[in-house]
Amino acid sequence: MEAPTVYRADEAAQVLKCKPSWLKKQAARRAIPFRMIGGSYAWTPEDLEAIVAQQLRQPAAVPRPAATARPRRTAAATAAPRAPVRPLRARRA
Repeated sequence: MEAPTVYRADEAAQVLKCKPSWLKKQAARRAIPFRMIGGSYAWTPEDLEAIVAQQLRQPAAVPRPAATARPRRTAAATAAPRAPVRPLRARRA
C-alpha cells in the first residue's frame, strides 16, 4: 500500500503559489479544507484542488453609485480670514 501524499504549509504554499501564513490563517478560520496531523495543518492533493476551485469564483459585479454633482472646493471658497503672521523670535540662550 502506498503512503498518501500530504503537504505541509510550506509545500502547499509552493503548489498554490501563496504564502504559508495565508494558508494557516484560512485553515484556522476553517475557510479552506485541511487536515490536522500531529497537531499541525496538512493538505492532501484533493484539499488543494478544492481550495483552487473555491478561490476561482468570479467576484460579483457591484453596482457603482451614481455620481453626485458636488461643487468643487477651491482655495478661494475655503479660505477663511487669517490672523496676521508674526515674525519668529530668536530663543534665549
